[in-house]
Amino acid sequence: MQNKDWTIKNNIFLILISAFELVLAHSMFFSDKVSVLSLNGAVVFIQAFLFYGLITSLGKKTTLIIHFLVNILLILLLVYHRVFDEPIYLGVVKQQYKEGLAYLWRSFSVFFNRNILTISLYFVFSELLIWKFYQDTEKKLTKILIFAVPLIIFYGQSFRDFNHQRFDKGYFNTAVEIFGYPQGWIYEFVTNYGEQEQIDKVIKMSNEEALPLPKELSGLKKHKHIYVVQMESMHYEAFAKEVNGKKVMPFLQSISKDAAVYKLFKRIPNPSANSDFAVMHGVHHISDYYYVIYQIVSPKDLYQKINPWAWKYKQQGYYLDFYHGFIGGFYNRRPFIEAQNFDEIYFYEELKDKLPNYGDEWGVADFELSNFIIQNQQQRKQEKSLTLYITVTPHDPFAVGKRYHQIYQNPQNLLERYFNAYNYMDGVLQNIISQAPQDSLFIIYSDHPVVKELSSETFFMVYSNSQNLSSQKNISFDNAMQIIKSILSEQIQ
Repeated sequence: MQNKDWTIKNNIFLILISAFELVLAHSMFFSDKVSVLSLNGAVVFIQAFLFYGLITSLGKKTTLIIHFLVNILLILLLVYHRVFDEPIYLGVVKQQYKEGLAYLWRSFSVFFNRNILTISLYFVFSELLIWKFYQDTEKKLTKILIFAVPLIIFYGQSFRDFNHQRFDKGYFNTAVEIFGYPQGWIYEFVTNYGEQEQIDKVIKMSNEEALPLPKELSGLKKHKHIYVVQMESMHYEAFAKEVNGKKVMPFLQSISKDAAVYKLFKRIPNPSANSDFAVMHGVHHISDYYYVIYQIVSPKDLYQKINPWAWKYKQQGYYLDFYHGFIGGFYNRRPFIEAQNFDEIYFYEELKDKLPNYGDEWGVADFELSNFIIQNQQQRKQEKSLTLYITVTPHDPFAVGKRYHQIYQNPQNLLERYFNAYNYMDGVLQNIISQAPQDSLFIIYSDHPVVKELSSETFFMVYSNSQNLSSQKNISFDNAMQIIKSILSEQIQ
């Protein structure tokens, strides 16, 4: 009897240890909203206790394996939540797992984050405890039922009314924050995603007429050369920041006095590909979409219903060129860029042989790519051109900020690497803009915010090397996308 009691106490102790780890991880996922000692924490703990009670009923080997897999999932979720506050959907995981693996392969340093190290150590500790102290019990079926029945009732009651209903992003976010990821993912599973609804909204927005240019750009003249430059992970603070009297982006600040400069209101991080999709297809409301459009529809189907800007510019005699230092399969961009009929397309696959000595963690480094763009354009000297350039070097975790250190000589953290990286990108912009042909218009915008320590306000600028556009304004990301649509429309009227 004493041995039996000792076995039960041992296993209950292991269940408690494992359950607390899930509560700790949950509080790290949503640190601004959830604490360990909160009602949310208690709800997560009860579910975790029942879950691990069920698992420990299945034997030592099964318990160790499932505990291991759960901890790998926790670590991956912590990597995700380094950047994103909102919970992740299973549908996004399904569609973007290749992008996630590409990120992890190039960003191993993210695993040295304090929260990730804490959970990793706790994981090793608890795994060792299970290995050492777990003991099989008799009447396994009874024990399984004790934990499984209330768990099934809990989840069944929670979602009995949701089957076949439309998936609601707000409800999903709330469910995960209050009850934990299992609740949110079950809700996602039993509701309808509405992919087609999202595609239909995109088509509707794309086919809407462009709005008139805002007052500050009402006198914008037509330009022979148009550059659309997407800046990877650019916060407004990168543009405005000074460190010990040194500007992070001195060149961009120097030309801003002649440019229309916009600070974009706080926004949640979103996939970068949705930003360049929005720009090149005249779509304004896309920042909170939970799918990458390139991944849920084919260009053949989409372009039967909308005409991208590239087609319209081609019809007006513009020469089209595209540049991106990373691989074409990332977010499935390549098929769409090719279908837009750019005259020249350069992803990493095309660039690696032309620039074999200039690779970095994220493909071809942007400064070397900017040199290539300049040389390429100077050789062909087209009368009219539209250039789409998607930058990638200042990508989290900003490894370029370790190698390039004009602002922080010995960067100690992600934030210091970030500002070094954007000092580097200031040189990239200076390289292109200062050597662009006369009568060039630059549309420069950020794809998304990424650094939690910074405000989530992002950057948008319209600059001409042949016209003064001096103005400053605060607007939303949607407004910025509408302005870009209006500019691109006016330039070929």
